[in-house]
Amino acid sequence: MTWFVMCPKWQSQDHVNKPHAWSLSRENLDRIGNRYFDPLVECIVCGNKFSLQQGVKEAFSSDNPFIINEIQFNAREDGKAEIAIGQLKTIKFSDPFEDTPKIYLTPYAKPVAAVPGRVTNSQFSIFSSDSGTEGQAREIG
Repeated sequence: MTWFVMCPKWQSQDHVNKPHAWSLSRENLDRIGNRYFDPLVECIVCGNKFSLQQGVKEAFSSDNPFIINEIQFNAREDGKAEIAIGQLKTIKFSDPFEDTPKIYLTPYAKPVAAVPGRVTNSQFSIFSSDSGTEGQAREIG
C-alpha cells in the first residue's frame, strides 16, 4: 500500500518550482502506524510537519500527466512566445526549477511544427519548421 501526500503549505514561496507532493516510504508508514491525526509527516521541501490525514486530504491522483505534474511540482510556467520559422529561440524561466522540467508546446492561432530542445532547469530552446516562408513569425503557448 502506498500513501500519496501533499504538504498543506504547497502554495507557499518555499514550494515554488519544487516538489510539493510525494508518496510516503515504507519507513514513514511504519513510523506513523495508525496515528493518522498526529503531525508525523515531514515535508521533504520545507520541513513543515503535518498529519497523514492533512496530507491525504490535500492530495489526489489522476492518469492525466498534466494534473500529475501539477500535483507533484508547484512548477507550472506558461506563456506565449513568438518564434521565427527556421530559427532557434531561447526561453528563460522566471525562476530555475529544482529538476529539469518537461516542456509542452502548443501552437497558438496558426499551426506550426515546433519542438523544445536543450532543456535545462533554467531555460530551453524552441526550434520550428513549417511549410511557410523562413523567418515568418508564429506564436506558440
